[in-house]
Amino acid sequence: MLAESELLELTQQADQLAIAIADAGTAQIHMATALSAEERDIARLKRVVDEERVSLAEAEARREQLEEEVERCSLEADGIENTAQKTERLLAYPTPIGRTVTGDEIHFHLAAGRIAYIPLTELFEEAKARTQRNSGSLAAMQSRVETVGPVQDFSLDYVVEVQ
Repeated sequence: MLAESELLELTQQADQLAIAIADAGTAQIHMATALSAEERDIARLKRVVDEERVSLAEAEARREQLEEEVERCSLEADGIENTAQKTERLLAYPTPIGRTVTGDEIHFHLAAGRIAYIPLTELFEEAKARTQRNSGSLAAMQSRVETVGPVQDFSLDYVVEVQ
């Protein structure tokens, strides 16, 4: 009988062991699943960290580039400030009507603290060419107002009178 009770006890122990093995297998599957999920999270976090490192490196490179550009511009500005300006002395008369000009003329327009070159020679040449082209039709008129330009944003209005 002892053998029968031992056999029954061994059977119960075998059943408990089978249940423990099944539970351990289930736990192992759960652990493997959790481990796989954690490995995916770690890989994702590594990608995020790598992307952040790349972004940081790009930002650092851009910052260094901008610092170099600021330094270059500062040096250029210092050079411009310290360079002696070459100036040409222009003869200026109080009014252009006061004296007859015998050389080349340069005309400027001053307004609102700004100065602009007036291309008067070019405008005169254009007016002369247009007048010569229209000389046949002008003979029939007493006077005619014409406009040429714009040349560098300036226009010239002139009157042609036939005598």
